[in-house]
Amino acid sequence: MSNARSVAAIGGFWTFLGVSGQNAIRLVSTLILTRLLAPEIFGLMSLALVVMTGLRLFSDFGIIPAIVRSPRGEEVSFLQTAWTVKCIRGVGIAVVACLVAWPASKLYEEPVLFPVICALSLTAIIGGFTSISIGTCKRQIALRQITLMEIFAQVLTTAATILMSWLIESVWALVIGSIAGSIFQLILSYTMLPSFPHKFRLEKEALAEIVKFGRWIMIGTIMTFIGGNGNIIFIGYLLTITELGFFTIARTLSGAFAEIVNRILNNVAFPMFSSAARKSHADMVRAVGKVNLIVIFGAVPMFILLSICGQFIVDLLYDPRYAIAGSYLKISALNGAIGVISMPVQNAMLALGKSKQHAFVMFASAIFRIIGLFIGYYLWGTLGVLVGIGVGNTLTYMLSLSIGERYNVNRFWRNIWVPLLIMPLYVYAF
Repeated sequence: MSNARSVAAIGGFWTFLGVSGQNAIRLVSTLILTRLLAPEIFGLMSLALVVMTGLRLFSDFGIIPAIVRSPRGEEVSFLQTAWTVKCIRGVGIAVVACLVAWPASKLYEEPVLFPVICALSLTAIIGGFTSISIGTCKRQIALRQITLMEIFAQVLTTAATILMSWLIESVWALVIGSIAGSIFQLILSYTMLPSFPHKFRLEKEALAEIVKFGRWIMIGTIMTFIGGNGNIIFIGYLLTITELGFFTIARTLSGAFAEIVNRILNNVAFPMFSSAARKSHADMVRAVGKVNLIVIFGAVPMFILLSICGQFIVDLLYDPRYAIAGSYLKISALNGAIGVISMPVQNAMLALGKSKQHAFVMFASAIFRIIGLFIGYYLWGTLGVLVGIGVGNTLTYMLSLSIGERYNVNRFWRNIWVPLLIMPLYVYAF
């Protein structure tokens, strides 16, 4: 047990270091780019990226989680099959992206979206061929090499993006930077991670296991996208392209904290829960309880502090054109606080193999958030969109607790006090 704790602690350290480092680099990049590029360029890029992200999630078979969870997760035939599926999926995403690019440009009345999305489709192909060793490292919670690879790739990507922004000052600078980043990630995945005999292979049994586990993962990630980043599809109708740019800046800042929590849970807690579940249910429940307390008393206060200091942070870091993003950030940070507290329960469901129940929660979450953002907009305008998303996050957390209690993972009434404590802060933020 002590060895498992040591591995988890080391994995948590490297994950925290990696995500913090990447977000620090991303923050510096954003500060420089906002001085080189106009707000509407970020809005355009957000629309293009939401299309690409949506296609990736709409075809997500949970390949990496399948490697982490499966008893065969270290067999060569299983890993080669997983890599082959990943490569095929990347090519498929690129083809579909090119097909939807023109309708998307017409839908948002932004002609430049057509060539931008077509160009970004290259990132899907490149990403599909990255080394499958990423999955085995995550299974073993051996995260040092992954962390170093990601930080190095982030530095190179940021340098390329800033250089192109200085040269051309258009949305194409961000597009070229994204493609360059995918190429860097591909090269580094083969040079910095453990070697593996990559070969195209589709073993029937391995493919069946991946598809069986992944079909509900795919539905769950689709719903996660629609209720999360996919909100931009709907928000793009409600806000101007400039307001969408401000929204993107706020989401980038608050999302940095959420990404740290999410990565640690996915890279450390999920493998730890899966390992504990293979031993006994009681071991897993104890692990979930400890992680839940860390999230509540460690992560949530950071979001609250970010909300309180939101306007000051934006005024300090950005030029006056972006000042209004501070109001967005104050509410977005509170949404992040409520969002992260449901993550331990969701990871526990996946560790138990309850991907169907996980998908159901994500479906409900998407519905809650979409309805919430529309109602919020018509009641309170632009900031009401964010308040509505926060209400959706709260309902999602309550549903997660209910399902978690059904499988004896948590107790509903012991945890419901957390969002009730956060809710009054929306009055201050609004």
